[in-house]
Amino acid sequence: MQSKNRYRFFNTLSFRLTLWYSAIFFILILLGFLFFNLLLSSSLNKELDQELLGEAREISLLLEKKTIHHVRSMMMLEAESEGVQKVFYRLMNRNGDTIASTDTTRWKIGPGRKAINSILGGNEYFFETISIPGSEYEARALYSRLGKDYILQIMISTEEINRFLAVFRQIFMVIMGIMFILSTVVGWFMARRALSGVEEVTETAIQVTDGLFDKRVRITGHGEELDRLATT
Repeated sequence: MQSKNRYRFFNTLSFRLTLWYSAIFFILILLGFLFFNLLLSSSLNKELDQELLGEAREISLLLEKKTIHHVRSMMMLEAESEGVQKVFYRLMNRNGDTIASTDTTRWKIGPGRKAINSILGGNEYFFETISIPGSEYEARALYSRLGKDYILQIMISTEEINRFLAVFRQIFMVIMGIMFILSTVVGWFMARRALSGVEEVTETAIQVTDGLFDKRVRITGHGEELDRLATT
């Protein structure tokens, strides 16, 4: 009997309406999350590119005022201050040969030929995303022209961005779970409220069938579909 009642419950219009309300709300929240996640990821990557360009401009200005020796020193200081595991600098000649670089323990990545050809072809800078051997995270690389004879390569790990996005996704998944439960409760309330008039008509019809011919359905007077059903 209990199993039969449960079966009847799952086939009720109230249950189906609740599923529809919850599903629509969940899909809208999911789409909003995907859009915001894409927007946030794009914004963080743009900030990273701007950071790379800012580093390249500083080194370029230093080369205009100082010597290549000062550029080497600045590269080493910047790498040490930001962390050699996080950032990498390489100074090259026009042929792509390394003149100076910071610690290559983690950054066992050669200069990209496509990027160098792009710079030699007249472009001021070139961006690319590179896989770091032995690491689950990628690196964002900038190639920039320094004067007429040099090419600068700067690489920054995307680990911080990916970790931040991972935390954001975890928090949002928890929020989505809570919102789904709330949407189910609200959906059930809305479904029951929407169908309350139908239940009243059904109860009155049962009473009339049982011989209580004086029973009538309450009519709200709003001209809704339920009023038409009640009048009938």
